[in-house]
Amino acid sequence: MPSSRASLIKLIHVGRRELALDDDTYRAIIQAKAGGKTSSADCTLEELDAVVKYLKRSGFQVRHSKPQKSRKLDTSAEATKVRALWLLLHQIGEVRDPSEAALASYVRRMAKVDDLHWAGPKIYTLIETLKKWAQRKLPTALAARMALMRQSGLIDPRNTVRGLCIHVAPKRDPETFDPMWLAWDYLNDLEREHGRQQT
Repeated sequence: MPSSRASLIKLIHVGRRELALDDDTYRAIIQAKAGGKTSSADCTLEELDAVVKYLKRSGFQVRHSKPQKSRKLDTSAEATKVRALWLLLHQIGEVRDPSEAALASYVRRMAKVDDLHWAGPKIYTLIETLKKWAQRKLPTALAARMALMRQSGLIDPRNTVRGLCIHVAPKRDPETFDPMWLAWDYLNDLEREHGRQQT
């Protein structure tokens, strides 16, 4: 096991690539394992080691010899949407583990297949199931997040969840899933922009 910070950071980036983690998922993992930090560059040796161990539990295999070919992730538009919804559910506190391995377990349970490649038409059922799950929880999650952002001055105190949904998707019914997801992403962008201004 590498012991230097540089070696661990390199190993984390290899794991990120092999597990095909998008930026939000990757940073969510760092945050969970490193006490709120979002970059491996800011982590201590112990925190980096915790991230590596987590990636290994999620299916990352450290290869010391010539790598063997592993099954490639399904990168179709439908599979990408399933992953995005899984990440959204993690962000709103409904899914504890955002990893590919945890998603695979969910797919096995719901679609009775071992990989999204083999979900066939069931992938649309997966998408709709995840959307309905998220839609039930998003209003409460949005309201709680907006309350915190009002306190820190990031949004106007008069803003409401419904108002934000109308703002980001004026031609859509604000009670439906897509405007709520767009509103959540809008808040993500606001927080990222605020973070950049702070640094």
